[in-house]
Amino acid sequence: MTADRSKDLYVLDMAKAETVNKVETCLVSKATEQDTRSRHRRMVHIHIRKMNHLVHNHLVEGVPIKHFKLPDVCVSCKKGKQKRKSHKTKTIFSIDKPLELLHMDLFGPINVKSIGGESYCFVVSDEFSIFLWVMFLKHKSYTYENFVLLINRLETLYKLRVRRVRSDNGTEFKNHQMEEFCDSKGIQQQFSAPYEPQMNGVA
Repeated sequence: MTADRSKDLYVLDMAKAETVNKVETCLVSKATEQDTRSRHRRMVHIHIRKMNHLVHNHLVEGVPIKHFKLPDVCVSCKKGKQKRKSHKTKTIFSIDKPLELLHMDLFGPINVKSIGGESYCFVVSDEFSIFLWVMFLKHKSYTYENFVLLINRLETLYKLRVRRVRSDNGTEFKNHQMEEFCDSKGIQQQFSAPYEPQMNGVA
């Protein structure tokens, strides 16, 4: 087998190759490990089997017809497919009175506004009774005044003190104004860990 030299590269024309040795042809058509990893990354970490299917069926342009194979697992693919461990269901409750622990959450803006024009929803749930209080807000900045109104109303109505409140780390809950009010009422603020919504799952 001979090859023509062009710009310091030897070009093999496999269409004109006269050989009965299939090993030679196979070696030329195999992609190197480095080339395979490079193509795998450029094709957004597609599965190698799917990558070979696209290439061999001429479904992509600019990729030479080769057989791609990775000798080991792609680290980025492995990390990207990791799953978070599930949280065990809580079976033992340490709360024995209403208003000892309130869970709070805020969601919005929602696409369809209420009749009054509100697009946010402020939800407060009691850990002991699982009773819900739902307030609709026009803007998330109204969270504080609705929270103060609810706490004062609950403590007056039930003659009980709110001990703790738990929420995520949103700025509507984690701010100086909210901290001052909770300190004045003796309420302990608790915040769930980042990316762990299960810690505030009641709300």
